[in-house]
Amino acid sequence: MSSSLESLEQTATKIAAMVNQFKSVTDSAVILNLTPVKAQSFIEACRCTLCNGPTKKPVVSGCCKSLLGCSCCVREWFKKSANCPKCNDIAGRRRATFLVGLDEVFKSLEPLLGKSNDD
Repeated sequence: MSSSLESLEQTATKIAAMVNQFKSVTDSAVILNLTPVKAQSFIEACRCTLCNGPTKKPVVSGCCKSLLGCSCCVREWFKKSANCPKCNDIAGRRRATFLVGLDEVFKSLEPLLGKSNDD
């Protein structure tokens, strides 16, 4: 695993720990002290690139270092194309990585992100 992905995974683990401390709070935008514009930007950044819903079992791209989306959506994408769905890199499939620990973060943010259709 590249050092940037290891660093991202460590950061995700720290974020997951912080989110667990705030699980009893229902309004994440207030706790995070976000303006409405920044909160909307954060919400959009956490959505699955492919289904546009809340990200479940997040997968990141090794090529563009971006959140791609849900592992199930990314798997479906890679059945049809080996290219990265975000940057179109031809080695996207080989470089995609599941981020352990972020699933709990995204689950905790569901009230802010909205529910997905498969819940």
